[in-house]
Amino acid sequence: MNSTVLGKKIIFLHLPKTGGTTVISILKGQFQNRVLRIEKPELKNFRSQEFLNKYWYRVFAGHGIYDLKQVYKDSFFFSFLRHPVDRNISNYYHIRNDPRHHKHDKYFKKYPTILAFVEKASDKLLNKQLVNISCVKENLNQDTVATALVNIENDFDFIGITELMDSSITRLSSLVNKKSPDVIQSHNINFGQYCADDIDEEIRLILFERCRLEIELYNTVCKKSF
Repeated sequence: MNSTVLGKKIIFLHLPKTGGTTVISILKGQFQNRVLRIEKPELKNFRSQEFLNKYWYRVFAGHGIYDLKQVYKDSFFFSFLRHPVDRNISNYYHIRNDPRHHKHDKYFKKYPTILAFVEKASDKLLNKQLVNISCVKENLNQDTVATALVNIENDFDFIGITELMDSSITRLSSLVNKKSPDVIQSHNINFGQYCADDIDEEIRLILFERCRLEIELYNTVCKKSF
């Protein structure tokens, strides 16, 4: 077994609408019932290193669980990135079109159209990948990108790319010493799917401008990783 993962916990920082549900499904196929899906509010239950060392689960996956890396300092830590323009469009329709989503009513009222969303949503909301990886929540600037890249260098063992899902899963599987699935089946596809080709060019241009810092992060990671 590869010494880089031997005996280590595996932590997947799931960033919204980057294919994370598909990744978790693959991890469950590889590690069976030793995968625990966890969210940030639940981290308060992880109180001591002694308890965590005895914890039976091998893989932890969830949104907002960067802090878990500080508990399992020697863990295998990874995430996936998606192009910010496509991720934001997907995220908007995922929430607005699904009445079961806990943010549906708020989105439908505040952002009745995709144009309203890209114009009015906060920088923090539109640059969620940059915020999560840099751990900087306000006043996003060029230094935030630099911080995110330093965090990737210091804390992350792998960053997959959603647009390169097949090759990303193959590389990830090799790193965690598991067989890559023969077929990758997508999960959590948008409720009431939209057609990406129907998105007005104005929407994309606004997002390119408002997400320019996160796009810089995404492009840098793509060049370094693939």
